[in-house]
Amino acid sequence: MELSQFLSWAGTGTGMLIGIPQLIKTIQTQQAGDLSATTFV
Repeated sequence: MELSQFLSWAGTGTGMLIGIPQLIKTIQTQQAGDLSATTFV
C-alpha cells in the first residue's frame, strides 16, 4: 500500500470516528427537545 493511500484511509477513518459521535449527539439532542439542547452545551 502506498503512503498516500494509507494517509487517505487514515484520514477517512479519523473523520468517521469524529463524525459519528457528533451525529449521534445531534440526533439525540433533536429527539430530546430544546431544553436538553440548551442544558448540555
